Amino acid sequence: MLFILPLVVAIAGVCHFYFGRNLPEEVATQGLIPSDIVACIRPEGKLYIICLFTLGIAYFLFFINTWYKFLAQQTTLPAVIYVLLTFGLIVQGTFSWILFFTFFISLAFIGLLGAINNTKSNRFIFNFGFWIALAVLFYPKFILLVLWAFCVLFFSGRSTLKDIMALLIGILTPVYFTFFYYYWTDQLNEFFSLFKDNLLEGEYLRQLTIFQIVRYGTLLFLLFISLYYITVYYPVSMVSQRRSMLSLVSMLFFCILTLLFIPGIHFDMMYLVALPLAYIYSQYFVTSRLPIVGNILFLLLLGVCLVVEI
Repeated sequence: MLFILPLVVAIAGVCHFYFGRNLPEEVATQGLIPSDIVACIRPEGKLYIICLFTLGIAYFLFFINTWYKFLAQQTTLPAVIYVLLTFGLIVQGTFSWILFFTFFISLAFIGLLGAINNTKSNRFIFNFGFWIALAVLFYPKFILLVLWAFCVLFFSGRSTLKDIMALLIGILTPVYFTFFYYYWTDQLNEFFSLFKDNLLEGEYLRQLTIFQIVRYGTLLFLLFISLYYITVYYPVSMVSQRRSMLSLVSMLFFCILTLLFIPGIHFDMMYLVALPLAYIYSQYFVTSRLPIVGNILFLLLLGVCLVVEI
């Protein structure tokens, strides 16, 4: 099914050129990267970048499951669902740095899975902390993911003092080099003010249209069903599968907290939220023993993803 992904993304790109002018304007998240970089990119170039990075992350999700096998079977479903969940953002041409930093979080997730499957080495935990910290340094509104990084160690079975120190060193390494650069260039005060401004800038996400309420309400309904199936099959799953899935659920929880308590978070956060959702939904569709119900729910998911507000 991997060959379907470029087709779906291409359809989203075509829809953008046909309907993009009538869609509501989305706020592009900047983070600590200068906005001049975005301004010099043509709209068509932004769309190409969005499509390429979305495809890259989708294929990345497939290979992660292939390497670590934390779903019940090897499947391309997480990659397909990720593209479907971000379909609306592609149609609207939402250029966001969250898309790039989701790739960083994917690398961090690889480190976490490596730590779960290899308990004798702490280099995976170091890599996990390193990529999380790097994403936060570029985009301060991901700050709650640092808290998630420490909490998830208890779900992953890597909660010894040595493991915690490896995570702490991994987080502090990019922070140290960043501080050293700003100190060396006499801009340390500017970094703190820039980090604070980017963290607190913007308003809280409060207003939702009727379409958005129905859409996200449906995704929430499917999430509850998927979580129920995860709990049902939890006792018969392998230990590594249990820990991996709990890690994904906890990641989704902290993503929701970011949406609720961090100002300036917009709907482009779906680029990141879709990462754990793709695996959680896939777990249901893979383990469901009622094909008719599963097909109906997949069509429901397909509908809320592909029907874009125009």
